[in-house]
Amino acid sequence: MFINILICDYCQEDLMTFKKNIERFFFNLPDTYDYHIDSFSLGTELLKKYNENHYQIVFLDIEMPEINGLEVAKKLRENNNSLFIIFVSSYDQFMKDSFEVQPYQYLEKPIMFDSTKKVLQSIIKTLSNNQSSILTISTVDGDYLINLKELMYIQNIKGKKNYLEFHLQSGEIYITNGTIQSWENALKEYGFVPSMRGILVNIYHIKIIQSTQVILKNNESLPLSRRQAKIIHETFVNHVISLIK
Repeated sequence: MFINILICDYCQEDLMTFKKNIERFFFNLPDTYDYHIDSFSLGTELLKKYNENHYQIVFLDIEMPEINGLEVAKKLRENNNSLFIIFVSSYDQFMKDSFEVQPYQYLEKPIMFDSTKKVLQSIIKTLSNNQSSILTISTVDGDYLINLKELMYIQNIKGKKNYLEFHLQSGEIYITNGTIQSWENALKEYGFVPSMRGILVNIYHIKIIQSTQVILKNNESLPLSRRQAKIIHETFVNHVISLIK
């Protein structure tokens, strides 16, 4: 497995620490794992050269001049929804704002080897088991493979019993037989939660939670029932907390 890694940190000392931690981590892995690291001190430099390589992992310093890490991440997300973004900061005040770009993790400075090792181990495990995050959906046109990361929500089709719409981030919609309850049971561990009866939403695509609706990253809104509001909030908070563990 070859892994392309990008580091962007305004502090040169932290930048070098990250590189050393990553090199140390891969040194102890089997020869079947290989890697490459590119590093930048400014987000503007990163964005100029980003398209030259296909990266899987990006470590982003949030507090940078000219353009901060949050803004850089938004631009990266426009073309790559599967990118593993790890935010790095001395403060946790940016944590809630960072949720919009679906970061994989949030690391606090000073950079420690154990925290770097933990997040890299988790990512490699996810990449190795990537097939487990692929769904097969049967439609009238045939079977389709869908990546869970691309699936925003599932909803019942009004007037058609046991028919569901699968809404993808790309805008595609797949129609298949099934029930919301069966998919809720199957996808619960992947962060899918009902926003109301008949709608199952991917928590990772939620941008804003309001009193009667949730706003997705693409600005689409879904109704939110009073009964489900508490569950949605708790799932959202638990995910944000997990980013800094």
